[in-house]
Amino acid sequence: MVFVDGQNVFKSCRSNYSHGYAHPLLLAHRLLAGRTLCGVRYYSGLHDPRINPDLHAAVSRRHALMRQLGLTVVERKLRYRWEWGISREDQRLLPDPRAHIGETRTVSVSPYQRPREKGIDLALGLDVVDLALKPAMDVAVIVSSDTDLCEVARMVHQMTLVAGRRISVEAAVFNENSGPVLMDEYDYTHQLKRADFDAARDSFNYTEELDRGWKAAFVRSCEPYRPTGPDPSD
Repeated sequence: MVFVDGQNVFKSCRSNYSHGYAHPLLLAHRLLAGRTLCGVRYYSGLHDPRINPDLHAAVSRRHALMRQLGLTVVERKLRYRWEWGISREDQRLLPDPRAHIGETRTVSVSPYQRPREKGIDLALGLDVVDLALKPAMDVAVIVSSDTDLCEVARMVHQMTLVAGRRISVEAAVFNENSGPVLMDEYDYTHQLKRADFDAARDSFNYTEELDRGWKAAFVRSCEPYRPTGPDPSD
């Protein structure tokens, strides 16, 4: 079973490929290595529709498409706090500071409500432990470079070993460096590369309703990759 840390994957893909979205189901397919996919669970924050209705609608459309493909989407409401920040327009105009040492620029600073995820890592970790103990899987693959989740792998190993059936826990990280990134406590760390991202790239425009024809064609193309059965936690 594959567990996808949505925000962590978004940041990694945006940093490496200048585009943050990858389809979790297609990404999970890149990690099978001949094994059977019994489930995909995607964890993400959801914007408050009163504070940011446009992003709430866009994320909801994306999550709805995932559910249509047989994925389990676990959402937690984003929390907000007031902060001061530079406007996005000014941020885009700022030059590389390394090439403009000593120069000064005038920018606009204004208050805004910054969204923050709360409870996503905990929800993902608890689900991995719960489903490992059922047991609902032989291998758990956590797609995230968050080192806090390494503790989840250690706990699953200990608890399932006591139960008499040790469950393997693997990590998957996007890494374009020459050397591998090895996550502590995991049995194995998959090194996702540009080819994996290109194969799973999500290029839909969720800021508006998806074209029914394109959506139906995409759902049909994903039929061979669907998980084999219903999520055991449902």
